[in-house]
Amino acid sequence: MGKSNRKGRKKAILILIICIVVIGLGTLGGTLYVTSAGNVKHKSNEIILPGTDSNRNALIIYQPGRSEYGTTIATNLAKGLNESGYEVTINYPGDFLSENLEEYEIVAFGTTVYNGELSPVLGDYVSAIKNIDNSKILIYSTGMMTDNSSELDELSKLLYRKADYLEKFLSNQEESEVKRAYDLGITLGGS
Repeated sequence: MGKSNRKGRKKAILILIICIVVIGLGTLGGTLYVTSAGNVKHKSNEIILPGTDSNRNALIIYQPGRSEYGTTIATNLAKGLNESGYEVTINYPGDFLSENLEEYEIVAFGTTVYNGELSPVLGDYVSAIKNIDNSKILIYSTGMMTDNSSELDELSKLLYRKADYLEKFLSNQEESEVKRAYDLGITLGGS
């Protein structure tokens, strides 16, 4: 009976160790998948919302995350600007975009944040920007952490001039934040 009991314990311990390893690897893989969203280089996905005033142009460049939240914020910001008369162009950051943005009165850069880190793809694009001296600049982020917005300052430092507006949209307050993005678009478009 003693040998059989020891074999049973060894088997149970082995099964427990295997379960812990599998759970650990699954957790690590899931975390890496989610947090790597900022490193993904997307193809151009230009969307243009035609404005009522052909001389007023706005640009929103954002790095989407694994959920639709970043896209929802960018879209509602664009809708607010568009309602204010702006033609709004929305796209992802990448080599396919011009670095000369002088034609835009308002330029917004958005990043989804994981573990307090901004998107390096967006950071690379922002650091190459030229000719936005006369534009209103908004830098915004989406994420869950309420006690830290260092990514906004970090992204702002990559820009050759100071951003006019820094905003953080909290994904755990989606309904009110989506409305706030829309209202911010109206406010920026009217000022």
